[in-house]
Amino acid sequence: VLFRCRAVDPSDSSTVFAISTERAALRSEAAAVHLHSLRPNFQYEIQCQATLQEEPTVLSKWLTAGRRRTEEDKETRLSEILLEVVPVCQDRELEGYNVTTSPTFHPDRKSYDVALPDADFTTKCQATANAEAKWKIKLFAKSQSDYAALTVDFQSDGEVQHETPMLELKKEEAIVTGNFTVTVTADCKCETGIYLIKVYGVRLNFVLEKPEITTQTGSQVDLQQVEEGRYLQVGISYEGTSLLPEQIWDDLDLYVGPFRQETLHVPSPTAEKPQRHVYIAPEILGIGKNLTLSVKIANSVLGTSGESLTFTRPTVSCVSNRGYGLCNADDRAARRVLVDTIAPTELYVQ
Repeated sequence: VLFRCRAVDPSDSSTVFAISTERAALRSEAAAVHLHSLRPNFQYEIQCQATLQEEPTVLSKWLTAGRRRTEEDKETRLSEILLEVVPVCQDRELEGYNVTTSPTFHPDRKSYDVALPDADFTTKCQATANAEAKWKIKLFAKSQSDYAALTVDFQSDGEVQHETPMLELKKEEAIVTGNFTVTVTADCKCETGIYLIKVYGVRLNFVLEKPEITTQTGSQVDLQQVEEGRYLQVGISYEGTSLLPEQIWDDLDLYVGPFRQETLHVPSPTAEKPQRHVYIAPEILGIGKNLTLSVKIANSVLGTSGESLTFTRPTVSCVSNRGYGLCNADDRAARRVLVDTIAPTELYVQ
């Protein structure tokens, strides 16, 4: 028997919402079809029709199989976040461009940062240094459910902006922030998801001192002979005239090449550098040669060190599935060697 089914309005069977593809089944044996794109939490009447495979002219009417209500849609996740930035120069608006969030978007992550450096604005608008910088920001969000409701709010300097959001970095100002709040209300009205996107307009330039890398016993390590897991310490200072809020120091990320470090920081001002903090990475991570030390906010580089770091390759006698250095004759015969490490991830070649 070849059969197919459809979902119709219980009060009007001429209104067809979905119809399945044809499916073959043995007579008197159960088989299933799939009906797609149905509304959530809606009562449907299911009707089926069959024909004999050997006698296609023998065709049944649409016969009622029963009624079924679809489940509630409780989906509150987004499938996409996109920000478009339009530099607003003194005499014109430039063409918009897309910026990426930090970290990269994932439906289950609810908090993101985006940084707009004034140096980029100055270059695009051919403006003078430290001049006022303005950006129009458009946020586009898409829900994973077609039935969820989205609302987008933007707030800057404590004021909610209802029209096209604008971020304005005033002359000589170091930083301005704006916050997007995307609220996803599920079709069932029983669940809500909230995404927060913080946008920075920054005129910041940090100075990085020469880093110090030491062993657990305090012995100095050559910057060109660094091993993973060593202790990294570097002084970072801001030489602008405005006083930076403490939150900015918390938002700074320390990178060695492309590798973000897990850090803590403490204020350590001097007479010459009143706005200075010392950043500490208890266990440095990375691999490669001549890696630049830098500080970033939301992937925007705000300062680099004149010193580079080079990681040494680990020396390994053998590697087996029992662990590092635990090899028997069979393991040695397999000739497994460790080629590199990146943090806790080990890459092998046989």
